[in-house]
Amino acid sequence: MENIEFLTECLSCLHEVFLWQYNKDGLPVSTTCPDTTWLNDPRLEKQGELFRQYAELHSRPSLITGAYSTMWLIASEKKDGIPEVIYAVGPFFTDSFPKEQIRKQLEEEHMPIRTAEKLMNQLNRLSVISFYRVLEYAIMIHYAVTGEKIDFFELHYDSQPAELKGEHTDDSTQFHGTYEAEKELMRMVRNGDMNVLNYLKRVSSMNNIGKLASDNSEPLRQLKNTVLVGITLFSRAAIEGGLYPDTALTLTDHYFQAVEAADSFQEISNITMTMQHDFVGRVHKIRNTSKHSRPVQMLIDYIYLHLEDELSIAGMADIAGYTDYYLSKKFRKETGMTIKEFIRNARLEKAQSYLQDPAMTVREVSERLRFTSQSYFIDCFRKKYGITPGEYQMHPEAADQ
Repeated sequence: MENIEFLTECLSCLHEVFLWQYNKDGLPVSTTCPDTTWLNDPRLEKQGELFRQYAELHSRPSLITGAYSTMWLIASEKKDGIPEVIYAVGPFFTDSFPKEQIRKQLEEEHMPIRTAEKLMNQLNRLSVISFYRVLEYAIMIHYAVTGEKIDFFELHYDSQPAELKGEHTDDSTQFHGTYEAEKELMRMVRNGDMNVLNYLKRVSSMNNIGKLASDNSEPLRQLKNTVLVGITLFSRAAIEGGLYPDTALTLTDHYFQAVEAADSFQEISNITMTMQHDFVGRVHKIRNTSKHSRPVQMLIDYIYLHLEDELSIAGMADIAGYTDYYLSKKFRKETGMTIKEFIRNARLEKAQSYLQDPAMTVREVSERLRFTSQSYFIDCFRKKYGITPGEYQMHPEAADQ
């Protein structure tokens, strides 16, 4: 008991979390939470029975979803396999506070307005702790209770049983918090907002990303798959924020390979942090040092994102909200090229990347990048790089830089 009390005090230095103690029947005995009105809520009161069930079923710590989408860590002291004392650390969130989801739930339960508002205020004050930080805490809590050292794959993670959710449930709302957190995260990446790094420390949207590996696969594989999805999202948002697609895709390949080669949770965590700094930092630099005006930079970004699409000056001017004449004149003044020349040049740069793929033929590259004919593509490529596309495929180092 002393060990877990001390550990909880240590955790409270980082997050506002509380220790709850239950007896073998699932009845509350004590708590470090100063607001004991939590115990008077019927749904939270019912959680003691839920904690008892999990303690009986599992010999390892459990991370479970309780009432009102709160998260709890459960560990127990057992005698002959039967829980004698049950410890619960919580409540907290591993994602952004699902305010509207819970408000709708309270309305459906016909909870009095004052009571509902008080509960909403309590929930809104709860800590948001990264999912993988929570897993680390679970390992420490288990050690504090039992003296046994365990690994990530021995933890139990489950959502609450149906009877605790109530009658009016919608599985789609489970992902509301994740979706909102992800939208905000991607917006910050697109804007090159360096505050995204602080946001990531506070909120993690990884817990509801789903099973990206089979039930029997190792936790390391599951974590790798989750991080690969994150790299893809960061890459796309960075491209939308102004990072050249070729650069973003090169970075994506680099981080994919690094993740696949990693053999520990810590190594993957370090790669993830480096990746986040890298993408956001590059977008921030582009947005703060660009020599082009907003309409011209907007047009450049659009061109790089649509090199394989049909591009017309009228269509792009319409999207940018300017006249053809104004945009064309301003573009040439700032870049030294006409819009058509810039598009052709950007497509030739992209062609270099495609031609490094041995499976791509010169004709396929020409058609994919919408050159009017293969001969015209070859002629343009030779003028820019001094060799033909076919020669470049065999000796890319021979191209003029």
